Amino acid sequence: MGFVEVIETGSTEKLQELIDAEGLPINDKWKDYDLLNYALAKGQKEAAMMLIERGCRVNNRDFALPADTPLHHAIKFGSIEIVELLLRKGASIEARNSEGETPLHLSAKMRNNVFTDLLLTSLSNTTDMNYVDSSGLTYLHIACMRDNLTLIERLLQNHCEINHCINFDSPELPGYTALHCAIEFYNLDAIQLLLSHKASISVKAKNGVTPLHLAVKYGVLKYVKMLLRHSSNINLDINAQIDVDTEEYPGYSLLHFAIDLNWMSIFNLLMRYKPNADTKSKTGLTPLHIALKENAIDVVNELLSYGVEVNCVEHENNTTPLHLATLNKQLGIIRTLVKRGAKVSAQQRDGLTPLLIAASWKYERERKTMHSTLLDLPFMFMHDEVMNESQVTPQTSYVFELLLSATDLFDANPVDSRGLSHFHIVCMCLGKDKVLGYLQKNARVKDGINDKVSEDSPVWPGYTALHFAVENGKLDVVKVLLEYKADVRAVNAKGMTPIHLADQLIDNQRKEYILEELLDTLYKDIADCEFPNKNRGMTMLHVTCMQKDGKVDDEDLDDMENIEATIDDDSPIWPGCTPLHLAAIFRRHKVIDSLLLCDADPNVEDARGLTPLHIACLHNDEETISKLLKAEADVNHAVRKSSEYAGKTALHIALNQKQPSINVVRKLLRRGANINAMDLNSDTPITLFANWYSNDTLFPPLLSAYPISFELTEFAMTLKAIDFRFNEATTKAFQKINDWINGTNIFINGVSLVEIKNKNHTNDCRAEIKKLKSIRIDKSCTLYDLLLKNTDEMANRVKNTIFKKILSSAIDTDFPIYGFLLKVQYRSGIKRRNYLNFAKEALAELIPKIPLPDSCSESIFKYLSNADLDNLIKANEVGYVNYN
Repeated sequence: MGFVEVIETGSTEKLQELIDAEGLPINDKWKDYDLLNYALAKGQKEAAMMLIERGCRVNNRDFALPADTPLHHAIKFGSIEIVELLLRKGASIEARNSEGETPLHLSAKMRNNVFTDLLLTSLSNTTDMNYVDSSGLTYLHIACMRDNLTLIERLLQNHCEINHCINFDSPELPGYTALHCAIEFYNLDAIQLLLSHKASISVKAKNGVTPLHLAVKYGVLKYVKMLLRHSSNINLDINAQIDVDTEEYPGYSLLHFAIDLNWMSIFNLLMRYKPNADTKSKTGLTPLHIALKENAIDVVNELLSYGVEVNCVEHENNTTPLHLATLNKQLGIIRTLVKRGAKVSAQQRDGLTPLLIAASWKYERERKTMHSTLLDLPFMFMHDEVMNESQVTPQTSYVFELLLSATDLFDANPVDSRGLSHFHIVCMCLGKDKVLGYLQKNARVKDGINDKVSEDSPVWPGYTALHFAVENGKLDVVKVLLEYKADVRAVNAKGMTPIHLADQLIDNQRKEYILEELLDTLYKDIADCEFPNKNRGMTMLHVTCMQKDGKVDDEDLDDMENIEATIDDDSPIWPGCTPLHLAAIFRRHKVIDSLLLCDADPNVEDARGLTPLHIACLHNDEETISKLLKAEADVNHAVRKSSEYAGKTALHIALNQKQPSINVVRKLLRRGANINAMDLNSDTPITLFANWYSNDTLFPPLLSAYPISFELTEFAMTLKAIDFRFNEATTKAFQKINDWINGTNIFINGVSLVEIKNKNHTNDCRAEIKKLKSIRIDKSCTLYDLLLKNTDEMANRVKNTIFKKILSSAIDTDFPIYGFLLKVQYRSGIKRRNYLNFAKEALAELIPKIPLPDSCSESIFKYLSNADLDNLIKANEVGYVNYN
């Protein structure tokens, strides 16, 4: 096994044996030198040290042949022991490798300070040559990196090039001079020594970086002061900029750096030298832009007092200082900028002006999902995001007011990328004179009076000028806009017209005034329309029913087609609504009375399957609900079309409100609302309520939920006492409500208040049931038995004179707990009887040749619901019409 093979094994014992046996191969072929390099290259530290100790040569005979020496290899290997050993054995520090690097160059590039300092110590008193490697790195650079003043002095005394630059294509410190290096490595003594020898502070490294840039970037005030004192051209040095084609800080000046990095003491020093404070970076940023972005108020004030340009435009987004000040809500700065002539109408690339930014903030809304007060889009019926002002700070309002007052409103009408314009803002905030001024002086505004904000706007999606004026209660502005043909039917992104927004105004008097203007305009529009199809089925009666206590003409009421007229199902507003629907939407109680008096159908569905009763429940409108129930509105009518309310009854809707009304819930229950009814999600009304309120810890919901929870649990106890069966979903929901009530229970003298209340009600139920069982209406039936009869059985009992007499007496007083249920049963019997009578006639007409006995038809009808019987009756009517 030869030397190479033994070195590869790393065995010093075998190497020792081989050397003892054969001796080191020291010959003119320099095999010993090659073996040492080989051991170091392979990382065989022990073998390398043995070879050095046993006399291997550490320097090549011919330094002209550039290659890594053992010292190069030892530095790469990273062994201080071998480096020190080689230096003791006389290894050359000046030998170069193929890159022209001496061991010192190599260690410096590797940032190995221990090796670098060791080599520098060896060099300090032995050389005055400023060796340069292929990258342009010199000993002077390295000495400045390590603050080796002895070597720096020797090199400078030998007249080395003090401003020599490292190659611009070097991966390390490209273009750096010795002064750059001294600053880069924070070596104050080296900086002072270089400056005393006239090192230039103006030389630019790659990307245009001067020593001053580095000193400012690193925030060392002492360096900056020292460099500026040694400037030979202060105007040139103070305004030097980074090259614009660099990726980092393109085009930055010293001021840019000082402000961006928040070096205030350096900023103040630079300002004493009168720099150009309007210098722009590659993207057009001035020092003022950066100060505003960093919210550096003191710097901004200093720059403004210095007289910088206030309308400078940043290139990427066309942002001006006023845009930035507005974004940061810097009221004092905005005031100063405006006084100095900043353009309030300046537009960014997205069209935003400072005024539009301020308006968006001042009127920014929180959107909370809750039931609206008006009908909305077909697929978002009554489930608008109602817009309430967010918490707007006084400063935000002041900023807006200041910019608004500074805007030359009639000069132009800037529009942002989402279609929001200054005219929209004027309609929202100012009076009729300003609006008239716009319309009279700007033809484009007049022609585009119905232009909309885009539907993706986060604040005002799809709004027209009229929407803005109405939402903000600007009655005089509304009148002006209507005179200039603003469209009252314009629909925003939520399907809401200005009429919808008017009905949401809190000030009831102002609301009615604005609604009157809008509805009068709509009425005239329909009356004057030459093309009826444009009205989409909406009649003047529809509009009248929306007006405050609208006076319905007798002629309209005499015409049933008018009363039952529906707006087209594909209409963007109020699709499928009858006059009664709209009267319910706008809570016009006198109109509702008139319509119901003329037999308006309380169970008619709109395009989404909602009846007027559903709508009244969405509003918690107790008075309308009473009127509709009195007119025999079907309390258990389920919505069949709306995706949001599919399968829900009036009780589902009433109990699913954020603030449900106990009076509404009580009315529905005592009218026979089915608590077991399931919507398409298999939720019963009780399930919806329990899921919503038992999980809500906010005080306002709890405030309304508590009494309703008691009402529901008491109602459940009432039904349980007569063996009424709840389905599984309702049972679980009642259990959840009970758990919630018990968790918030009140105790009096150690006894649960809920327990006391429940016990008292149970006793009252038992007493009344006993009374009901004691009263017979015939030989086989008591009043109690009537509570459990189905509709067919009740249809046979409604003619019972005793039962009718009891109902006509003070039944609610005599039977305060179950009297309502007796009335519900009676009404269901009457309704069923009417259906049976009409169904018998219809069946007889459909099959006249096969007359059926009453008993036979009754047996058939037992298997049919009221809805089935209704379809039979309708089928006969259609057949009769077609026959004729």
